[in-house]
Amino acid sequence: MNKTGKNKHEIGESLCFGCKKAVCGCSWSKYFKPVDGWNAEKVKLNISKEKTINTYQVKACPLFESDNVLSMYELYTIIADKIKCCYKTVILNMQTDKGISKLTKKLKAVNALYLLDDLAKARARKIGGKANG
Repeated sequence: MNKTGKNKHEIGESLCFGCKKAVCGCSWSKYFKPVDGWNAEKVKLNISKEKTINTYQVKACPLFESDNVLSMYELYTIIADKIKCCYKTVILNMQTDKGISKLTKKLKAVNALYLLDDLAKARARKIGGKANG
């Protein structure tokens, strides 16, 4: 941690979190391959005291399309606030069935299961928008 109390490799919101293509709509969201022509900084993301992962903070992208609804980042942040964890933990848990089950239990405990419904709707909008677009 640095003098401000934040992790040294703390990253801000990536452009991807507000993009219609955030769910399987580009080479990054589908295969974790960088998008040709994007402006992105390679960063290490601390996911626990012992573990970091390599990722990118995307600042500009030629494939970006604004999502004009709550971004995935905003939903993850709201969920994290409800269950008292950081949004990165929510993002990582959303990647596996076991993680989703863990989040579901925590949201149920605080009467906030509706947030998973909101997240599912946001993902469906993204996938549906791509399929119909």
